[in-house]
Amino acid sequence: EKKKGKEKEKEKQDSSTTTNRPKRKKTKEEFKEEFPLISQFISTLANTETELSLDFLPLVEKSLTDAHAQYVERLRVLSITNEVNTLTLSYLTQPPFVLVNDVSGGVSPIPIPAVNEVNHIEPPKIHYLMESKKLFEDQWDQSAHIACNCTDCSKDGACPCMEDTESQRYICYNSAGLIKDDYVGSVIYECGKRCTCGISCPSRVLQKGQTVPLQVFMTKDRGWGVRALRTIPKGQLVAEYVGEIITEEEAERRGQKYDIIGQSYLFDLDHLDHMEFSQKTIDTTIDANFYGNVARFFNHSCEPNMENYQVFIDAFDFEAPRIGFYTKRAIEPLEELTFDYKYKTTSKKMKCMCGAPSCRGYLT
Repeated sequence: EKKKGKEKEKEKQDSSTTTNRPKRKKTKEEFKEEFPLISQFISTLANTETELSLDFLPLVEKSLTDAHAQYVERLRVLSITNEVNTLTLSYLTQPPFVLVNDVSGGVSPIPIPAVNEVNHIEPPKIHYLMESKKLFEDQWDQSAHIACNCTDCSKDGACPCMEDTESQRYICYNSAGLIKDDYVGSVIYECGKRCTCGISCPSRVLQKGQTVPLQVFMTKDRGWGVRALRTIPKGQLVAEYVGEIITEEEAERRGQKYDIIGQSYLFDLDHLDHMEFSQKTIDTTIDANFYGNVARFFNHSCEPNMENYQVFIDAFDFEAPRIGFYTKRAIEPLEELTFDYKYKTTSKKMKCMCGAPSCRGYLT
């Protein structure tokens, strides 16, 4: 009877307070799902089990302002203080979050931010380059370049600069600066500074540099990677691989040291041998370990969404072609950008972590 009496009393209290009952507080999971950005920054600053009042939001906004101003407006439009009063977040250690505004240090016309939500490692500091540096004496006759005097290089077969394109005889780019769908070559020739055509010539793409916004980010199991910050169409130049251009002998010497520390950013150019370049005299390598750009962070994939092309500008220097990465298909925002490393088969196999359905298992 006492139990029934308590239940009736409780029902009476409930009925009398129904109209004044406050909204149910959101659970931690509901809050994180609805407001992932705020949750991320709250959790970033929490290093113990803490009751965090949402009066804490001004501090979150200040953190966003200092780190990444573009998020501030998104935070201000959230009207949640009447729905959630406190939020409990439990962490054994401080959650990782590293944000660098521009890994190029202002060198690149387009800032390249870096973010790490996996651990506390900051991106390596490198000497950021816009063009590669050749560290050996030229053995190629720079006067061998054929400059054009075209007024309209887009006319198929008309531009002398295209005479050496592989079985094509025409500019590989369309009017939007994208590689044409029917282009089957692996080498691109662009008009150079000796040509009379202007900067608007459709055959000038790689020399204009990166035009798409990119972000360096820490992957869960493959170190640093690069992802797109907006949609990128098929055939778009993403970036050029730049660094120190060195001889094969120097690359072997440096490679032995890099193997010891377990990281290498050597891009061999000797795979040009399979093409009809009888003029090529020595094998060369681009080393982006200490001098380079955003392309040094591109990861391998057995199903890559980028293809690399050898690009010649100003002179047919077959010892040091420039390397451009172009999209093989349309890229979605925040999608990682990858290419096939095509490592030579060695006695020491490197396990592939790309996760692609057709993964070969090893970087070969």
